[in-house]
Amino acid sequence: MKNLSFLTRCLILFFWPFIAHAAATALAVNGDVRVSTPRVVGGPLAVGQRIDSGATLTTAANAGTTLRFDDGQMIAVAGSSTYVIDDYRFNPHKPEEGGFISTLVKGGIRSVSGLIGQLNAKQVEVRTQTATIGIRGTDFDLFFDGKLYIVVQRGAIAAINDAGEGVFAADGQAIGLVLNRQTRARVAALEEFPAEAQAAFRQLDDNPELGAKARNPSDPSCSDRR
Repeated sequence: MKNLSFLTRCLILFFWPFIAHAAATALAVNGDVRVSTPRVVGGPLAVGQRIDSGATLTTAANAGTTLRFDDGQMIAVAGSSTYVIDDYRFNPHKPEEGGFISTLVKGGIRSVSGLIGQLNAKQVEVRTQTATIGIRGTDFDLFFDGKLYIVVQRGAIAAINDAGEGVFAADGQAIGLVLNRQTRARVAALEEFPAEAQAAFRQLDDNPELGAKARNPSDPSCSDRR
């Protein structure tokens, strides 16, 4: 029994980093969506599959996926996109200590904040080569093709780069554009967005899975959130 107990402890210690770093579940997968991890390169993503912190998601043209993170955060990834979950940390019993950093390498995403974004917004970032997006409890679309295109659906975000900070809010200046890392984010019009960006935003906004429920303090595990 002692040997078995020791073996069990060893197995738990070995696998714990992988269990602890699980971040999200794939709610929907449409078309060819691939997920890469340090151990698996380009494997197909399936509905219900758990996705670890550190994973890279790649979608083919006209494909897409919707992810539900353990704090209720929702991320939809449009077609022809590459999105990286750099670092996701969430303890359901201490949600205010969580953090979420991700990178949009190319293409489009929509992000709907969860508990981490509500309680610890300073620790939530979406990075691109052009600017880093900081949130203020929000719902927004991004598209990146060398330039960064922004549409805020609810709440507000800040686009920060070497030139400073540009703030966009749903109840004011909701549409933005960042030309490069040395140029400050500015207000834009949808007509300035390329056809690929507009198509990605239409795909993301038509996604039936999106929408985070309000926080329920009696359910710290967020099991009632989708």
